[in-house]
Amino acid sequence: MRQSFYVRALWSGLLFLCVSVVTSILIGFLWNGLSTAGSVIALFAGLLVATLTWKHFFVEERPHQISWIDKCMIVLFALVSLRAMLWLIVSAGDEWRVLSPNNVGDLSLHITFIRYLAGGIAFWPESPILLGTPLAYPIGMDLFNALLACVGVPTLNGLIWVGLFGSFLTLVALWQWGRGFTIACLIFNGGIAGWAFFLHGQLEDYQSALAWKNIFLSMFVTQRGLLYALPAGLALLDVWRRRIRRQPPVVPQWVEILIYSTLPIFHVHTFIFLSLLLSGGIFLSSFRRHAIALALFSLVPATLSMFLVTAGFSMSGHIHWKPGWMDGGLTPWFWIQNFGISLPLWIYVAILMMRRKNLSDGDARYFVWGASLLFLLGLCVMLSPWEWDNMKILFWAWITVSPFLWQYGIAPYPKGWRILLCLLLFTSGAISLVAGLDQRHGYPIAKRSELDHTAALIRGIPKSDRFVAAPTYNHPLLLLGRKVVMGYDGHLWSYGLDYTKTLRALEIFFQTGRNDFFFAYPDVQWAFYGNPERRAFADSPFKKESDRIWALSASPSSSTEK
Repeated sequence: MRQSFYVRALWSGLLFLCVSVVTSILIGFLWNGLSTAGSVIALFAGLLVATLTWKHFFVEERPHQISWIDKCMIVLFALVSLRAMLWLIVSAGDEWRVLSPNNVGDLSLHITFIRYLAGGIAFWPESPILLGTPLAYPIGMDLFNALLACVGVPTLNGLIWVGLFGSFLTLVALWQWGRGFTIACLIFNGGIAGWAFFLHGQLEDYQSALAWKNIFLSMFVTQRGLLYALPAGLALLDVWRRRIRRQPPVVPQWVEILIYSTLPIFHVHTFIFLSLLLSGGIFLSSFRRHAIALALFSLVPATLSMFLVTAGFSMSGHIHWKPGWMDGGLTPWFWIQNFGISLPLWIYVAILMMRRKNLSDGDARYFVWGASLLFLLGLCVMLSPWEWDNMKILFWAWITVSPFLWQYGIAPYPKGWRILLCLLLFTSGAISLVAGLDQRHGYPIAKRSELDHTAALIRGIPKSDRFVAAPTYNHPLLLLGRKVVMGYDGHLWSYGLDYTKTLRALEIFFQTGRNDFFFAYPDVQWAFYGNPERRAFADSPFKKESDRIWALSASPSSSTEK
């Protein structure tokens, strides 16, 4: 099968996701929310554009030779993706369990957003996890899963299917950008922590406690937006590399503009990284005109996309200066332990680019120097209160530079040296990956019986109503797609949302029964008391009550009780 088939599949798949989501947002505004009919229209629009694109615009290419090592990396990525996505969430008796501990809170939040968006709520949505704020989150992939839910696909099945589809697109994009070595850089990144396996003989994810965690486990599996943003970003990088080399573009410019300008809806950090990298294109004569045209044509839709997912740019106030990235980032041991020989190899290649004057190396200099500068920027300027979130910038720099690490830093040397360098680069990450995917019993996030019981209690209550409930990531109300006055404080803090007044009001309500604070918000009409509240507020005056829901205007024992 010719390579162009996979290129077609990559771009057509991206357009299917992109157009479906953008159409659904337009429908959400025009029709005051999603419905079955609107979801069918959005999915059909995406499928139509993808089909027409498949048939009419691709440049045919000669197939590249695939070495046996590249074939092994393709198979390995397929296997780890199948393991991660097929067991993403499973039913075990009465429980829902997730494979990865990194996904306990994250997947719970995605289920909340999917079911909330599928509930027909008005656009632009209010946040279901914080009272009085718009939804400030790149909801693209959750919105696509909500479309599937609206047309009858069960939420858990949709999560798995979309995960597999995104993994396929990512594999093709990784291959296009840097072949087997780039695939290895994604799934095996690491430093020296994993070498402890050979001392202790215990298979563990030794990188899980470090800052530079395994990218596949800590980000690709947990951040649903990367299922689109990673292949989309890599596809754009490949287009830009072709432009710099003056090769025929694989797609027309309107496709590139559409994918690039809507990236914030799926993953803000990917858009920021690519935009900063694109800005360096003005220094390349072969790329300057295209970079300026792409920026100008994308200005309005990209600005609107950022406006929506950042609550009117309100998130920008959390950008701050912090050299060293994470705690310990100013000590040499931090860099040795986290990155091993990765950074020395990177520095060597960046310096080598200064010495090479060959015009054919123009694309290498652009990507290596651009990625290096953005990596340094990501180590000093934090984009959110949680410094680790800058991993979303740092990993992009690592993936961007990866083909050139191989081409200039490893490939020119004898076979024995190449093997040694790859072992030093990837052994720790490989051990982390194997250990992280070997969570045989999983981690519980919910009980189906509790969800069914809660669903029965709230039956008949409008989807627009909000509940006073305990602030936890896997509250049954949230997993059913309902709004609460406050969700998990870890999520809210990492997104830079101020929840202190709301938390204090919650504590006063469950400790004294006073609900004065919530009278100022007409959509806060109900109070919930169940197992999460018993765990969070042990001294509550309601602690002897059975599970129940009551109107805030009445006492728990009044006739408005449900």
